[in-house]
Amino acid sequence: MNKPKVAITLSVDANPGVLGHTVALLLESGLKYQKHRLVSNADQSENILTLEATGEVSPELQTHLITIPGVHAVVKIESSVVKNPENILQPESPSVDNIVKFWQTPRAIELIQQFESGLKSKEREQKSTQFGEQIGCLLSEEYTDILFTQTSIDDALRQVVVPALGNFVETEIKNNALYLIRSDFVNAPRGKLKLLLGLDQERCYVISGIVQGLLNQSATLPKICVRRSKCVAAGDSMCVLQVDVAK
Repeated sequence: MNKPKVAITLSVDANPGVLGHTVALLLESGLKYQKHRLVSNADQSENILTLEATGEVSPELQTHLITIPGVHAVVKIESSVVKNPENILQPESPSVDNIVKFWQTPRAIELIQQFESGLKSKEREQKSTQFGEQIGCLLSEEYTDILFTQTSIDDALRQVVVPALGNFVETEIKNNALYLIRSDFVNAPRGKLKLLLGLDQERCYVISGIVQGLLNQSATLPKICVRRSKCVAAGDSMCVLQVDVAK
């Protein structure tokens, strides 16, 4: 059985030790700390610290949290059981929410392919790219802290895009480009006839949109666009996504 996922929101001051003391308390309480996010007001009059963990919340946790130096108030403590995607009735609708729910499982790729198969050839590039952007926007919520520290496209590809794509791809990054050594998003067309007739269903459209959606959530990077310079579905040996500053 999966352990409950816990989100704790605190109002804190600028005391540099408040995070360390809070994490230590969570560990002592039997919770497994995962990550945190600190948001400050413009005048720094109030800081909101949100921590995520897994485990059972003890009745005494709120009382102990308020005793930590620098903690002004416990805003809320939320706990919910995360269901294993493998055990959920698999939805038929290839929606963005469903794909993100099943992310890093083969079901996510199946849903993406289901979405693409329902598109007409002339609308596939635009709609698939937009669909990928929506997926990327949702995925970016897991990388908010890292995104807001990025100043280099190459570094953002390494630190955000590659972890987000996970085991769906094998990649190499150079000169602001993502070289897809292997990609579950793209299938090479079977036979020369299919290639010549342009009947291939899966190109780099969705993954291009995902990269664009992820990186354009950063406030420290310029707005970017992704250009598909090579694609195995078009007969190339490798897919290459070039990331350019949008004009």
